[in-house]
Formats: sequence, C-alpha cells, structure tokens
Amino acid sequence: MNKIPKLLPFALLFLHCSTLLAQVEDDSITWSLAIEDIVVTAQFAPTAKENAVHEVKVIEIEDITRQGMNNLAEVLTQQLNFRVSNDPILGSGAQIQGVGGENVQVAIDGIPVIGRVNGNVDLSQIKLSDVDHIEIVEGALSAQYGNNAAGGVINIITKKTQLNKYNVSLASQFEDIGIMNYDALFSARFNRFFFSASGSHYQSQFEPNDSLRLIETTTLADGSTLQQRKFPWNPKVQNSLNGKLTYRPNDSFDITYQQRYFTESVFLYGPVKRPSFNPYAFDETYLTNRHDHTVSLNTWLSSSLYLQSQTALNSFTRTKQYERLELESRESTPVSAEQDTSRFTSVLHRTSINTAGQQKINGQFGVEYLREMAFGRRLVDTSAVDLNEPSQQNIAFWLGARWTPITKLILQASVRYGHNSQFDHPVLPALNLRWNITEDWTLKSSYALGFRAPSIKELHFNFIDINHFIVGNNELQAEYSNNARLSLDYRNNLGNNQLLRLGVKGFYNTIRNKITLAEFAPLQYNYQNLETYATHGLNFTINYESKIISCESGFSITNIANDFAEEPQYEPTFVPVAEVQSRLSVWIPKVDIDFLVTHRYIARQQRYHLYEDEILLGFIGQNHQLNATLNRHFWQERIHLSIGAKNLLNQSSRSLSGASNSGDVHGGSGQSVLTGFDRSYFVRLQFSCGK
Repeated sequence: MNKIPKLLPFALLFLHCSTLLAQVEDDSITWSLAIEDIVVTAQFAPTAKENAVHEVKVIEIEDITRQGMNNLAEVLTQQLNFRVSNDPILGSGAQIQGVGGENVQVAIDGIPVIGRVNGNVDLSQIKLSDVDHIEIVEGALSAQYGNNAAGGVINIITKKTQLNKYNVSLASQFEDIGIMNYDALFSARFNRFFFSASGSHYQSQFEPNDSLRLIETTTLADGSTLQQRKFPWNPKVQNSLNGKLTYRPNDSFDITYQQRYFTESVFLYGPVKRPSFNPYAFDETYLTNRHDHTVSLNTWLSSSLYLQSQTALNSFTRTKQYERLELESRESTPVSAEQDTSRFTSVLHRTSINTAGQQKINGQFGVEYLREMAFGRRLVDTSAVDLNEPSQQNIAFWLGARWTPITKLILQASVRYGHNSQFDHPVLPALNLRWNITEDWTLKSSYALGFRAPSIKELHFNFIDINHFIVGNNELQAEYSNNARLSLDYRNNLGNNQLLRLGVKGFYNTIRNKITLAEFAPLQYNYQNLETYATHGLNFTINYESKIISCESGFSITNIANDFAEEPQYEPTFVPVAEVQSRLSVWIPKVDIDFLVTHRYIARQQRYHLYEDEILLGFIGQNHQLNATLNRHFWQERIHLSIGAKNLLNQSSRSLSGASNSGDVHGGSGQSVLTGFDRSYFVRLQFSCGK
C-alpha cells in the first residue's frame, strides 16, 4: 500500500456552464444564505423545517465535524431507527425502521447514488468534505422519488453559497487504530458566480499485511470448529474530488454544474499456503470508481411559480483483481479466470413545476426519465441484444396538491404513474397531513404506496466461484409497499434561550413480494420474492436545549415480521427490536470547551433461522456504542481542535447464539456479526479562514 503523504495535493476542477436562458441583472449571489431550518427534500419549494408537511430530520455539518465522523455510515450509526450493517468487503448499508437495502434511496442534492452492492449503497464511500447538512425523511416517498424510496430518503445537501468572497478549509484526522483522513475545501464567489472545489483522502490499515493473513480456529458450543480471519477488517484507501460552479444572475434564478469523482481500493490478503516450502497466497483487490455529472436549474418563473430541473449522468465501476503472490520473491501473477469488472451507468432527468405562494391551494407537476445500463461478464440477460449488457428504463410523471383551508392545517396529496420497460408501474398515491393543534402541539400523519422494480443485478447477476453460488432470477416480481405514519410533537420555548421538545411517533410498513437472497439448493442462492414483509413500531423522544447544555434521548421499538410465523409453533408473528439513543452536550464557558457524549444501545433480539431443514431459535446479542469528544476553537475560530474516543466500551460486534452458521458472508463468523471498529482515540485539527 502507498504511504500517506504529509501534505495531500488537490487538483482544482475545470468547469464550464451551459448557455443560459436568463438576462443578467444586479449581483445577488448571497440571496440564498444557508439557513439552518430550510429543507428541500420532498418539498414543493425550499421550506422552513418547522413548516414542512413531512417530518424531516436535519443533521448539520458542524455536528458531524465535532464528533470526528469520516463518512455517512458513521453519521447514521448515531441515528434512532437506523441500523447500519458493516462488511469488510461490501461496505456499509442502512435500514430505516427495519426496511433497508434497495428500499432506501441515498441521494446527493436530490440525485440518487448508483452502484449498489448486495442491495446497499456503501455509505462509507459517501464523503463529507463539501456537505452543508443531511436531510432524512423516513417512510415511503415513492410518489416523489420513484424506485428505491419505499423505506425513506437520505439526501445529502452540499454547500451552495457563502457570505465571504472566499473560504478555505483544511482538516486532518488521525485515529490510533490506523485510520487517517484528510479533507480540503476551497470556495469563492465572484460577481454572479459561486465556485467550490473539495477533496478528501482516507486510509485505514489496522494491522500489518502479514498479520491480516492469519487464520484462527474456534471451537463452537456443539463441538464443531470454525476457521475465520483473526483480524476481519481489510485495508482501504479512498480518494474523492468534487467541483461545483453556480451562476446566479438574480435572486430568482440559478444554474449549477457539479462533478464528483471517487475511487476506492479494498485489499484482502489471503492465508499463506504451503508455509514451509515456497509459500504463496492468493490476494484480492476490489476497486471502485464513481464519476457523476449533474446540471441543476432552479428559478422562480413568477412570484409563486417555482421550477426545478436536474439532469445527471452517473457511472459506477467495480473491479475485482485476483493474484497469486509468491511470498519469497514477492512476485504477483494475475489469475485470469478470477478477474471481473462490472460497470453501471444511469441517465436521469427530472423537472417539476410548483406553485408555492400564500394562496390556499398550491400544485405540483413533475416528470422523470431514468435509464439504467450495466455491463459485466457476470451479468447475463438472454433477452438483451448483447448478452452481457442488460438495461432498464422508467418514465414517470406525478401530480401534487397542497391545500391550506386554515392557517394551522395543511393537507397534501400526490400521485405518481409511469411506464417501466419490464414491469407494470402502478398508480402510487400519497397523502400527508400537518395540523398545528396549538402553538406548541403539532400532529403529522401520512399514508403512501411504494413500488420497486427488481434491479438489474437481482434479475441477471451470476456469481459462481469456489466460495459463492449466487444467481439472478429473471422471473422476479416487482415489490409493492404500504407505509403509514402518525406523529405528535410538543415544542415549548421556556425562555432564557431554553427549548423543550417531546415527540411520539408510530409507523407501519408492509412490502408485498419483497425480494431477498434465499437458498434454493444446498449452499446455492438466488433472489426470490417473499409473500409479505412487515415492520411496525413506536418512537419516543425528548430534547432539552439551553445556551450551556443540550440533552436528547430517544427510545424505539421496531417489530420485524418473522418469516416462519405461518406455523403456530414458530410464533411470535413479529420479533421486537428495542433501542435507546442518548446524547449530552455541555459548553464550559470558562475554558470555552464543548463536551459531547453519545450512547446507543440495541437490546438482544430473537432470530429464527433455517438450518439443515430445521427452524431454530437464536439470539443476536445486545450492543452498546459509547462515544465522547472535546472540542475547542482557537485564533478567532479559525482553528478547530477535536479530541475524542469512539466505541469506548470496545463492543465491535454482536454475539450470535443458537445460530451456528448464520454469520455474514464477509462481516461476521458463526458466533458474531460485526457492528463497527474496535475502540479508538482520535485527534482532528481543522483550519478555516475566509475574507
């Protein structure tokens, strides 16, 4: 692996802007300042968070920075109702309210991130160097966002403007377990233009390479033995470059071109073969490349008519390199039969026209075109012109109406319809209600249908080698879902900069024909439709804020459908999962230090699983995640120092009992499943200046 340089060079991106359809007026580049409470996800137009019909959770970049988080996976690990899975090769995926994989849409400025591996977008690949905040909407948003949004939407909002003429930010973070992260950002406004360029470099090396080859044997409770890697986490190197150019001739028009480039290398060092005579090993390298281009237009056509338009070209390539390494001579020889490259490309265009004035009725009309294409030796579509180049196409439009009969009540309805090149696209309605019962109490409710066509990989992927037998299924049916939510929130300004918030929320999700990977023969798997998958649950949250102290606690219980509950002896119908999320932040004025501690607890969970034609009851053990940081600013807030600890209780996995064969393929063993890295201590130093 390459050594990390002391100073990371970043290349500025050369960008250009398309011919514009507006006349130049007075400079007003600072018209849309970054206001903390403004949200855009699932809204008719940029809206104050407190007035949004949907319940939108906002995570500010300042909060992310002070906790030393390196990527989106670490951020979501701290959120109630989220379950983040970790795999040393496949990366990190997320569930929302027990619904995950292909049903959670991850987007950057509203553009979906492509390149799912095992159904998930790898959240550890989403870097945060140019992020302003993150918006999360739980529950089905298929009416607005189409495919992959039946479980919710995670929308990363990047920086778009600033007050200063220029800003520079440089940050370095070091963790004692072998993680180093560097971020850089430069942004400037000149006349009617806003330009930004950012980059990051991340590297993890938890043990020396030779130690990563070690295999240890564990004896299980039934007397059988299990061989597994002694150190599960693989070395990883990530680099990203992002560039943006915005032209804003007046207060009501802006057009932006954005380019994002990301690379990742994950190294898997195989065990030593024939150690006493000409030893050798088989090593694997997994290479990921993402390259995204986006042009977005936002304009007020009149005082109450708002237009949004986005066009994106995204590409994702994943390559597996397999080599035989002679350990004495250090010579490597590629094994040609094991090399593999898969490439995915998507073209997206979305335009919506919205009325967003003070009138009682506002409307929305939108149209979307999405084409997805793939190429790879392991992708086999017998109906395609080229056997290894499957594709899908989806065209849809949606209508929305928002009615405000009285000031305190908002009713919103949306309906989406479209055409999918392979599956029938149903009509997808959604209903939302927001009622400000009093000045302090707010009620929100929603009901929505969702739809997801099987992905190209689920239909046509074939992965057969010495360790895997996974094949696609071109007879899969589309998924159809229902989502209902009801929440009641209390907000009281206690005076003297004190705020109290209380909340209770219930949710219910069902997915018909849910697609899952299932065993159809001994150790052979393909994608199949379940009859019905369901989750439901309750959340309780309390939050208190003052100038000195902020504390927050939440309790959630999610009931997940038991696949084997059809037989009476395998009750219950639902398996409960309980969790508690707590957070305490204290500012110490005398020394100007901010102290932050977070804790997440997931209780023990029942688990029914099939083993040798017998249904067994097992358990996934409880887990505590405790983090703490100290933050202080120096030199008129130009320098920000963070010192902290992650996973203080050193619980990096959840134990499995009564499930001797149910560890993840890469992310666990027969006795446990990985939840994160071991305990680590970090130092982060950030320098920021502007003029």
